[in-house]
Amino acid sequence: MVESVIERILVVDDEDSYRVLLLEFLKRLGYICRGATDAFEALERLGEEQYDLVISDIVMKGRNGVELTREARRLYPDTDFLIMTGHSKEYSYLDIIEAGASDYILKPFDSAEVKAKIARIAREKQAIRRLSSMNESISWELALNSAITDLAKAHLDTHESEKLSSLLLEHAMNLTLSSMGCIRHFDIKHAQSFCSNGPGHFCEKFPDEDAGRYVNPSERLWDLCRNELEPVFFNLDQQAAEGSELAIFRFISVPIAFDGSIVGRIILANSNRDYTAKDLSALTHLTSVYALMIKNIQINAEMKRTKDHLEAIFDGSPAAIGIIDRSWTPIKWNKGATELFGYTGDELSEIKVHELYADKDSLNKMLARLHRDGFVRRYEIEMRRKDGRIAPA
Repeated sequence: MVESVIERILVVDDEDSYRVLLLEFLKRLGYICRGATDAFEALERLGEEQYDLVISDIVMKGRNGVELTREARRLYPDTDFLIMTGHSKEYSYLDIIEAGASDYILKPFDSAEVKAKIARIAREKQAIRRLSSMNESISWELALNSAITDLAKAHLDTHESEKLSSLLLEHAMNLTLSSMGCIRHFDIKHAQSFCSNGPGHFCEKFPDEDAGRYVNPSERLWDLCRNELEPVFFNLDQQAAEGSELAIFRFISVPIAFDGSIVGRIILANSNRDYTAKDLSALTHLTSVYALMIKNIQINAEMKRTKDHLEAIFDGSPAAIGIIDRSWTPIKWNKGATELFGYTGDELSEIKVHELYADKDSLNKMLARLHRDGFVRRYEIEMRRKDGRIAPA
């Protein structure tokens, strides 16, 4: 769990098997959770106790999961919703999100995916709480609030770290009245340095390894901020810096860090006034929000890469692979399955999977073993092709 942002979870499903399975899984993860069989009972539970997250099926007797979400979000706006659906054609993602849910997951669900979805919702809850706390602590400056809000809005519109970096740099330079600035990333894949539209030579003087050779009249600038988690700044007499290659007379740098690890730094110089602790505070607030956003972009990108990789394995595997629901209805078949059974993909999608098994007694024995052990591996059983021939599987 992410810093106990989500502790209490309510599971709503009129299918006992799903509800009990999910409750047991969540309890093993350390969550405090209870179950409800329908929307009416769920609203009762929410009225009795506070829950951080509700995981609800979408199709239930009485009010469905979308209606429950809409009503509960109106009554308990701080409670997040994760919708389970095995009927994705009946309800669109837009329907679910517009009702107030944070996300949805397809049934039958994968435990790793459920865990990842909850973790992502927790991270978003944590980011919102931190943002709220920051806004309270920096209410002394409307410009800083405006900058944070602008970054948050931009994050909703883009998943490109370059655009967020450019926006952060713009606000930071405006807040500190700096005439020069850049952002350096240390460990974000494919990230580049982002320079202001001002003097380009400032960014050019900070290559990754050689920047130390460019010397301030009294300090090696890059050595001041290469890997340190502490912010730094100094103010010199402008005339004392005239002879240096960079001509830096005022300098400020704040680390961009997440979970104690440095991600990069924002580097600003030559304000028309001395830098102060107030500037450090403003930049620290901005970079902490920015770091959460960049981390979120990384996590989402990694999840997409994993999803694409798994789908590529599924689609490209020579083995026959199928995904079905608990009623034996196919959800997806790969090309290997169509080649094994001799059906087209559309034909396979219309066939109940148990009809493909040649021997019902063997099928029942396999299901008994599956029920007992929770999985079946290296289990040979005969399948029936479209042309009637038997295919060992």
